[in-house]
Amino acid sequence: MDLNKAHLLVIPTSYGKNDPWLKTELEALAESVKYNPTGKPLSSNEVADLLPGVDGYIAGLDVIDRSALAKADKLKVISRVWCKNSIHSQKPKRKAACNNRG
Repeated sequence: MDLNKAHLLVIPTSYGKNDPWLKTELEALAESVKYNPTGKPLSSNEVADLLPGVDGYIAGLDVIDRSALAKADKLKVISRVWCKNSIHSQKPKRKAACNNRG
């Protein structure tokens, strides 16, 4: 996937919240970036409405199921953001990507 031609979807509301550089850098690399318009984790139907035309999807706590993915006509990659205090956490490379500073 050629990132400078990619259309990306970023759902975690915490993405770039404490470090605006994350959004700035992503927007400079990709052709387009759509962000979560609701400020909360999304349902399967809400995700499905945003996935058409998206090449890459940075997921948060939203529901990703078969019916949502059925609408993903161009999707090539899904990445999920985890914060240190998440149930299935892994240590983030950049703490600023999460709401917590722990």
